[in-house]
Formats: sequence, C-alpha cells, structure tokens
Amino acid sequence: MDEAVYPLTLYDNMCAGIVVDLGWLVEGTVDISRLEWALDNVTAKWPLLNGRIEKVNVRETYQLKVQLHECPKNYRRFTLSSKSSNKPLSDFVTLPLGLTHDPLSPTLFRHAEAPRSIEEWTNNSSTPLTHWHVTYFPGDQLYSCIGLTFPHVAFDGLGIAAVIHAVEAELLGQGWRVPEPLHPGYNENMIVASVKQAFLDHPDVGGQKHYISAGLVGQWWILLFSLWSYWQTLWNNAKHRMLIIPPAALHNLVDDTRQILTRDSDTSVKTHIHYKPIKSVVYPPNTLHPDTTLHLGNLASLRRFFNGALADYPHNCIIPLPCRPYTARELRDISISDLAYHFYRARQSFTVEQALQCYNLMLEGAETRRLFLFFNPRVDESAVLSNMSIGNIANINWTGTGAGRTLCRYKTSIRKPPLTRLINVITIVGYLDDGSLLLQLNLGQKRFERLATEVQCLIDQYQENDGGSGCVSAPAMVQSTLMESLSQ
Repeated sequence: MDEAVYPLTLYDNMCAGIVVDLGWLVEGTVDISRLEWALDNVTAKWPLLNGRIEKVNVRETYQLKVQLHECPKNYRRFTLSSKSSNKPLSDFVTLPLGLTHDPLSPTLFRHAEAPRSIEEWTNNSSTPLTHWHVTYFPGDQLYSCIGLTFPHVAFDGLGIAAVIHAVEAELLGQGWRVPEPLHPGYNENMIVASVKQAFLDHPDVGGQKHYISAGLVGQWWILLFSLWSYWQTLWNNAKHRMLIIPPAALHNLVDDTRQILTRDSDTSVKTHIHYKPIKSVVYPPNTLHPDTTLHLGNLASLRRFFNGALADYPHNCIIPLPCRPYTARELRDISISDLAYHFYRARQSFTVEQALQCYNLMLEGAETRRLFLFFNPRVDESAVLSNMSIGNIANINWTGTGAGRTLCRYKTSIRKPPLTRLINVITIVGYLDDGSLLLQLNLGQKRFERLATEVQCLIDQYQENDGGSGCVSAPAMVQSTLMESLSQ
C-alpha cells in the first residue's frame, strides 16, 4: 500500500487554529448521489484530497499522509451528510436578498459532528480533510444549502477554490487540471524548495526581517487586543454581515476618477483602478485625532513568484501585501485616485525580496514562540481586506447536482485561542450571476450601516442619471474607499 508524506510549512502553521465553513444557498433540490459521485471522482483523480493531517512535533508543524492508490477498507476520503430542516428558508432569510442581510446560520452548512478544531483532525486518523453537508428546506419553492468544512492548515483560499472548481467541473462533465501527483515516501514541499532557491538567488536579503505590514506580538498585546475585540462585539455590535452591491451602484463607484487616472499610459492600471470616493462610510467624521495611524492590510499570494512552480499549489502561500500605514491627517488630504494608485503600485511592485523578509519574520516568530500577525500591530487601528473574487467561488454552478442558480455564498471561521475573533475584516467574496458584488464584513453596526447607506445613495444616483459607464475592477475600488473612510 503506497503512502506519500507531504510536509506543510510555516505558512500553514499560521492558519492551523482556523476551521472554515463555506456555504452556498441554491435554488431547487440537490441530488446528493450526484454530489457524492463527483466527490468520488475528484478524490480518485487527486489523491492528496484523501490525506490525513498529522502533527509532527510539539512545535506544531504538520504534514499530510496520503494514500496514493487503493485506500484501505472503510477508509473515508471525505464525508457527505444531509438533513431536512423542519423550518422553511423564510425563517432564516428573506428572498429576494436585499442590499444587506445577516449570514445564514453555519449549522445549515455543516454536520453537527464535523470537526471544530485542528486537534479533531490530528487526534483521529480516520478524519478526512473535507466534510460536505446539504440541508433541504420545505415549502412550495424548494431551496438547498451546500456546505464544506475544511482545516485552513491544509488549504488557503485559492487552494480550496481549486478543489471546489474540480467538483463543479465533474458535475458539469467538464475537464479540470489535476495537480502533479505525489510519489511514495517523503515529498519535498514545493514552497520550501522555492524559498530555499530564492534565498540563494538573493543573498543580499540574508537575515533581514523587517516587514511593514506584519509583526510579532507577545501575550500582553494579545490580551489587550482580545479585550478590544470583545468590546467591539458587545458595545458596537460588531459581527458578520453581508452586503450585496448591485451593478447600478458599481457603475457610480467608478465614474469620477476615470479621467484622472489617464496620467498613466499603462492600460493595466486603467483596467484595475477606477474609483469614486465614499467618504465617512466606516468611521464617523471628526472622531479620530489627526495623528491616529491607520492601516488597511491586503493579502498577496506567492504563486506569482518562483517561475510558476506554485501555480497548482493548494496549500497556504499568502502573506500581507507590503503597504505603509497612513495617519488620519494624510488620508483626509489625499485624493481617492492617488490612494488607489498607491494600492495598485504596492501590488505591482511587490518583490520576492520582500516576500523573503516576511518569511524571515515568520521564522523568528516560530523560534521565539511569538504570534505572527497578518496585519500591522504597531498602528492605532487596522482592517484586513481579503479579495476572494479571484477565486471565483461566489457563483459556483451547482446545476450538475440538479439544483438551480446560486443565490449567495457564506463563510464562517472557527478560531482557537489566542485570537478567537477578529474585527474589521472585509472579504470581497466575488460576483453573483447578475453582476452584483458580494461582500462579507465584520464591522461595528454603525460603520456597516454607513456603508450600506452610501451604497443605497449610489443606486439612487444611478437611477436618476439613467445609467452610467461600466465598472472595472470593483474589488480594487473597495480597498481604496475603505482605507479612505478610515480617516474620517
């Protein structure tokens, strides 16, 4: 019986305390036998997905043990469960979905016995990587929820997107790119090999470990941050909320700066940056001292580096994009187009040398037992933005299961200490089938309401103007407008 061992890395360790639930609300009834058939095919073609997570040593490094050919008898390559709700969907959400709504309960997307911590994977060798669940609703109009639970230690956003798109392709009878197979025995991790070579190619980096968008923190900082997060939850009613920005609002978000950015002849800039200011959205006006420091973190994938060696890499390989913080005074004085251009240039100028400096910082955190943060701990307030629109999993085509169109996508993260909750997290989920942009935000209630009010104003303006020009790269717009609003 051939087995492969695939070691995970520091990038995965940072996510080891997170279990993710993804869910899709779809019209119609899911044929669970069709879904099971597709999952069987995907795990047979991509054996890594039948792997088991093992903890290697007390320093919390992990590896995957993978069955390469025939699995042992009673070996589960995935789990798939279903249940019928005794309540109609209308008890959970109102259709059609409006501008805002609360996420559906994660219990609709996960089985009650699905793992809730990394220990439930590492302490039980019979626990598969992925756990799928379907919930059916009664009523004259039929709806279903499709859910997926997985450990973040094994996949990042683009990695799990590859798994989901493989299932989608099987259901639709389409081909999909199968990653390179593992070989029996110990396999060298692709990102470790790439990083080693990069250090040889860039000896000037050496032990440099200063990184502007991340940091290492100890127990005292963690305690204060946890208290602040609980205060935000209890006092400001910070929680996850969904925001659906319709195409009408997206049109108006870009019109005012379309001409300003013609200063750069690079058409890729014009393709990625078209903005309109939304001021005083997240932070109420005149509440911050001018010297208050603010940072909007954004995540960047390392798949762009190493000559394409990581193109099919499904595990964690993301770090914070190096973007400097701003003071509230700077943000009040800067134009939205200049701010947008700054974010664009930060992404375009991101180098492998900077990525290596971040790796050195992560390594120091592991050696000194300090927590590596995906955001800047040296500023007064941070927000973290994740652009998952590039993964294209908001509008998965589940019609191969017999279901109808996808109405929405949801995400819940279960975190273990020390950081059990994060506030000011914005996820650009992606586009729905009507062109609307779906966001999931964990903000205080007043901040969220201000944002929703501004979006409604944009819709009203569009209707008054009988339409407008097309929107390009709304995710980039969201990043700059949220940062602008931090200064208010």
